[in-house]
Amino acid sequence: MTTLVLLNPNASGAEAARDTLDAHARRLGWSVVATETPEDAVERARTTDATRVVAAGGDGTIHEIVGGLMQRDAEGRPRFGVLPLGTGNDLARTLEVPLEVEAACQHLAKDVADARTLDVLAVRAGEHTRHVLNAVNGGVAFTMHDALDADQKRTLGPLAFVKAALEKANDLQPWSVDVVLGDGDATSYENLFAVVAANGRTVGGGLVAAPEADPDSGRIDVVVVAGEGLREMLVSAAFASLAKTHESPHVTVERAQRVRIRKTAGGPFGFTLDGEPLEAEELEVAIEAGALRM
Repeated sequence: MTTLVLLNPNASGAEAARDTLDAHARRLGWSVVATETPEDAVERARTTDATRVVAAGGDGTIHEIVGGLMQRDAEGRPRFGVLPLGTGNDLARTLEVPLEVEAACQHLAKDVADARTLDVLAVRAGEHTRHVLNAVNGGVAFTMHDALDADQKRTLGPLAFVKAALEKANDLQPWSVDVVLGDGDATSYENLFAVVAANGRTVGGGLVAAPEADPDSGRIDVVVVAGEGLREMLVSAAFASLAKTHESPHVTVERAQRVRIRKTAGGPFGFTLDGEPLEAEELEVAIEAGALRM
């Protein structure tokens, strides 16, 4: 098996990890390439002859590389690996990949004869389709995207989300949103703060949005947070920080293979796709079961 490690040199942990990664690469014959742009990462994943591609970076780096892999025919996709070097590393948490660089490299060096499969979320907004591995997070996550400081996420973990919410309190106005599961009827939610289509369990660097999500289950966990105001949203965030999302009285959880989300009232609305922002008032998320081997 040949391994290509696509390293995002701008990831928060890239510089500190480089010596350790290079030592393992020399010993094991891995090729390490520092990508120049997000588009470079996509193209290298799309065209490589390697039989395994490792995303070395955060969830955004994973998003780029998965986007490239999913442009290939299913039979020709390399296996996929993760070396978590970001601030959030939410997918790595779900997959139980070690967050410490040396341990993660050793994990990647193990016998890979038995690969697990991973579902991928195909996200369509307008005429464009993007692929997501961890989560599509609509509402407050988009509003707060610029307020989530990388250093704070690193030091505070999921509590950084609550801190950012308090800082953005005047901007957090709830929306009205329709959610359609599969071929069912629309469910309308008033005073919505967040709607998450989850493949992984956590968002925002460890905030447990979907504690029972499983990325090879063939289903999407759809999590809706709605209440009368900021207090209810913060209560739900507190439950999530304790991995007890389902116990919040303001949270609804459903499961489906496809979900459509449409804003019907309120101010500017958008989503984050594996942490990457997308302004859109409507999109559809569908599961592509077992699309990747890891």
